Amino acid sequence: MKSLFSLLILAYFFFPRVDIITIGSGSIRVNDFIAIISILTAFLYLLSNQNKSIFFINRAFKIYLIFISVSLISALFSGFSTSLVNVIRLLEYALFYFVGVAMLSAGVDFKRLSIQLLAIGLVFLVLEFSGVSFDHRWTGGNRAVLTFAGPYEVATFFGFLYFFYQKLHHKMGSFIFILTAQSRITLLYFMLVYGYKSFKIFMTHGSIVKKFFISSTFLIVISLILITDNRFSQTFSKLEKTVSISMQESENRTFSGNRNDYFDLFLKREMPLQGIENIDHSLAMRLITWGDVISVVNYSLKNTVIGSGPGYFGAAVDGAFIRILGENGIIGLIVFIIFLSALYKEFNNFQLGHSILLLIVTGLMIDIFYSSKIMPLIFIYLAYTTQYYKKTHKTAVEALYDN
Repeated sequence: MKSLFSLLILAYFFFPRVDIITIGSGSIRVNDFIAIISILTAFLYLLSNQNKSIFFINRAFKIYLIFISVSLISALFSGFSTSLVNVIRLLEYALFYFVGVAMLSAGVDFKRLSIQLLAIGLVFLVLEFSGVSFDHRWTGGNRAVLTFAGPYEVATFFGFLYFFYQKLHHKMGSFIFILTAQSRITLLYFMLVYGYKSFKIFMTHGSIVKKFFISSTFLIVISLILITDNRFSQTFSKLEKTVSISMQESENRTFSGNRNDYFDLFLKREMPLQGIENIDHSLAMRLITWGDVISVVNYSLKNTVIGSGPGYFGAAVDGAFIRILGENGIIGLIVFIIFLSALYKEFNNFQLGHSILLLIVTGLMIDIFYSSKIMPLIFIYLAYTTQYYKKTHKTAVEALYDN
């Protein structure tokens, strides 16, 4: 059974994105069927092995169910049918928690699974940079995408796993994805984390040799990041002009309350930027879109309190927190922040808080908490850490791999 679980999870994460049915702004994919099979298999296993299964409902999981309830209320008041489809998608992600419980109960080796995810990812990466196409929709340049929705998803996926790996070569392997995906927000987080760690070690260790080694290593890592993604320097040098132009454009845009009006504005967000040089177009389009979302939020009391409904803003807003505010209102945003706080506390029991902080920082610029790869990964590993802690009361990250 443990081999079946591992196979299903690997298939879910790496099967190419193939849409079967399109529903409004969303779609039903092959991965959804793999998810259904995985979830049903997990429930059947847990029901048939009640005496053997260790089962605890995590606090973070309970709070996420409250968030789904808020999303359902928003959907019922939204006035468009496909909003309910998006709620079902959120529920699908949450149910992977039970897949994680079943996997642990069945004896799945999570250390081995994590390494398998890395190894298969590297194979896909080599194939992709060798010219093999996986029929993805990404058209943004020569960046690692694999079978994911975009490079940001690749960087976050392996950035999350990075903190679970104990051996240096596994960490280096996952960092390859972060470099080749060139997600600036993920790279920035790793720069800050290791900049702080290097400074802390630098200040507490008196050896001149150690200080030289630490500072040299840090400078090499930073140089690799900047060489791999020169958009960092472009962003910083163009930041002031980008913000100024974006704010000016946002003031000139009006929302009349119709959902089609929002999409008209969304499709025209690039028009005022055409021909303008020395700005970060990616950041500018985000700022303009966020201004449009805020206009939707401010349009009515309902939009402010419970949001305009899941899926209202289409496939992406390029900012998870601003999207949650827009779709689920202030109530939904507060509940989700509480969920993240509980999630951080749970993972930090195993000194894995950075894996959640990475998601939070990435969420500032990317709709990462709506990702069909990231959320199931979170809930599988949340179940694993929760069940293992309740069973053993061990908190060191190394203890996760004792079994």
